[in-house]
Amino acid sequence: MTRPQFLILLACAACSPRLLAASLPADTWQCLPATDGGGWDCRPAGSPAGTAGATAQPETPEPPPIAAGESSPRTPAAADGARPAPITPPPDSDPTWRLCRPAPRPSAPLPASGQTHTYLEGDTAEIRQQEVYILTGNALAESGGERILAERLTYRDADGRLDAEGSLRIEQPDILVQGEWGHLNLAEDTGEIHRITYQMPQRHGRGVAEVAHQDSDILKRLEDATYTTCDPGRDDWHIQAREVYLHTDKGEGRAWHATLRIKDVPILYTPYLSFPLDDRRKSGFLVPSLGASEETGADISVPYYWNIAPNHDATITPRLMSKRGVQLIGEYRFLQPNHSGQLDLEGLPSDQEFDDNRYLIGFEHQARLSPRLSTQVDFLDISDRHYFEDLGSNLDDTSRTYIRRYAQARYLGTGWSLTGRVDDYVITDPSISTEPFQRLPQLLFRARPAPGWNPWGLDLHFNSELVRFEHDSRITGTRAHLDPVLELPWLRNAYHLTPGVGVSHTRYQLDNTATGDPDEPDLTVPYGYLDASLFLERDMRWGEDAYLHTLEPRLFYLYAPHENQDDIPRFDTGLSDFRFSQLFAVNRFTGHDRFGDANQLAAAVTSRILDPRTGYEQLRFGIGQLYYFRDRKVTLNPGQAPETRDSSNIVADLNWNLTRALSFNAGIQYDPEAEGIDRQSYRLQYRPDPRHILNLSHRFREGSLEQIDINGFWYLNERWHVVGRWYYSLEEDQLLEALAGVEYESCCWIARLAVRDFINSVTSGTAGSTGERNLAIMLQFELKGLTSLGQPVQELIEQSVLGYRP
Repeated sequence: MTRPQFLILLACAACSPRLLAASLPADTWQCLPATDGGGWDCRPAGSPAGTAGATAQPETPEPPPIAAGESSPRTPAAADGARPAPITPPPDSDPTWRLCRPAPRPSAPLPASGQTHTYLEGDTAEIRQQEVYILTGNALAESGGERILAERLTYRDADGRLDAEGSLRIEQPDILVQGEWGHLNLAEDTGEIHRITYQMPQRHGRGVAEVAHQDSDILKRLEDATYTTCDPGRDDWHIQAREVYLHTDKGEGRAWHATLRIKDVPILYTPYLSFPLDDRRKSGFLVPSLGASEETGADISVPYYWNIAPNHDATITPRLMSKRGVQLIGEYRFLQPNHSGQLDLEGLPSDQEFDDNRYLIGFEHQARLSPRLSTQVDFLDISDRHYFEDLGSNLDDTSRTYIRRYAQARYLGTGWSLTGRVDDYVITDPSISTEPFQRLPQLLFRARPAPGWNPWGLDLHFNSELVRFEHDSRITGTRAHLDPVLELPWLRNAYHLTPGVGVSHTRYQLDNTATGDPDEPDLTVPYGYLDASLFLERDMRWGEDAYLHTLEPRLFYLYAPHENQDDIPRFDTGLSDFRFSQLFAVNRFTGHDRFGDANQLAAAVTSRILDPRTGYEQLRFGIGQLYYFRDRKVTLNPGQAPETRDSSNIVADLNWNLTRALSFNAGIQYDPEAEGIDRQSYRLQYRPDPRHILNLSHRFREGSLEQIDINGFWYLNERWHVVGRWYYSLEEDQLLEALAGVEYESCCWIARLAVRDFINSVTSGTAGSTGERNLAIMLQFELKGLTSLGQPVQELIEQSVLGYRP
């Protein structure tokens, strides 16, 4: 608070028995003893006699004590007309505190933070020596964004000192304080209050203290203090400390000789504790993580967070595993205006189970060097292929067979882009013996003229690649690829017609070839296509609701001559997974080492049901098939028999939003020759809101895969929540993953318990066997507004339940 510029005592016995005092310019008001001998006669300067009280402040109701969620009367506006500061919104709308009582509020809108004068009010008043004001009965003082209430206030104008006695209450935007008595200096923002109870509405925090010292406007000091985020009367947990410093400028608190108590039972003692007061990060030990699994035994991690700078931080975590030893995990992150990144280091010397050293090195970096030039690095190296199998924490880690690592730079021009890249793969599946090729380097140039540059309606696409393939034991070489495409699209509201022609040209310079094989083979395949779509629509009704129904037939004819490709090596090419979108692809292979010969027609139809007002898609169904007019002689590997079928499988996709909460997705491939389903996948999701999610999935691939995945997260009520997953392989007759968890939530804490049984290696076991399994028990205890104890069960729920978000 700042010292008032001038203070004039006002009293109007005729209007109210209360006494009002305000800081007003001396030439604005005149206050004289009333002619009837009681109270004061106040009028604007220069106004005629007899208008006493006409402009006096109206009566102000008595402000109530702290009452959660209670409405309050309006405090009289400051005399200079400054608008009162808004009340800090309580966190009632934050779902974190939905089970708590409403947060307390100031008794009335607080004065503006920039207010420089002091407003005083009380039932009775006494002035001593023209500078000491004694207010008794519902006394109030306001200035600089805060309000002070007490039974008795003594204010000294000379130095801004304010003494308060009886039911003292201080209201500030971020804290509400009650005490028995106190001394404050409004001019210097210092003082002390005795036997206090405080509440912090923004963080739902509260506590008590024997004495509170305000050393400055940014530093508060508490003696024999407690802190909790629980509701009054429910101290499920609290921190008790001998001395606490609150640094509001740094957003942190410091406590000495602090004890964490659960239901008055001491759980943790520390001679020094640092904790946040806002969202700013700070250095210190994080709560240990506790768990156990069959692979690691008892598993204890103690992370230390190092806030190096506002844009740099690191986490150093010693991890003790009873079966394996001590692992050290480090994570360093940095953030700059034009680039950011993360460095991960993990080391486990002399793994007791593996009998060797284990390590992981990871680095990620993204940078924008200019508005058009960007770079990206994603690097990972591990000591052995069993690393994730032994030390990973989820099925995603253990089920990966390759991890791609690369570094690239990309320049975006006007209508063109140039990308330079080097990449290779880390094998994480012990059953894989052949390593993929390295691309050292790869250059990609793509061009498409800017909109508006299409003479005669022509649309030009140009893709090209230059790449060097390296390998320790296989053929290596350089591949150059060019693929220009010219289209003439005719786009109308009712139809689209796009003819196009292109040329795929690939040339090689090879090393380590077999005797008699060419060193510089090349491949040139011209191709052409015609893409035609028709858009039909009609109004329809479904019950009492109106919808727009569309019918969108599409024909896609593709022609590419046969070129012998048996002499062409295969570096990075495979057969594309056949699905609905593949009906309209010009090449049935991925990569550029093969280009499929084609004389075929794709016939498909898509139908949609839309809400005509919002465009919301109620249903989308697509079905199609390829019709071949000749055999396909180009195969993935030399010597394979050509494809002689005259038609492909029938593929169909369905996306049906039965309601806003219930959706169904399906993909089917039907083999008309075998008269059976070759592949299928179904997913039914019920998600009325983020608190209730249920997924049921089935995946089938003839001869290789059939799986069922049931997972969900469900609020049984506001306090009890459950999570579960059952992921089963029917083909191998084994359980891939089972998860069962329960979560209990109160106002100020959450307990999560999860039991997880999962395959530790996707390649282990055969049909009818159990494979290598891992059983883990995970417990997490979260103290809201403070920290969490145990393993990250919430992250596990995110990975296991489709659609779940914390």
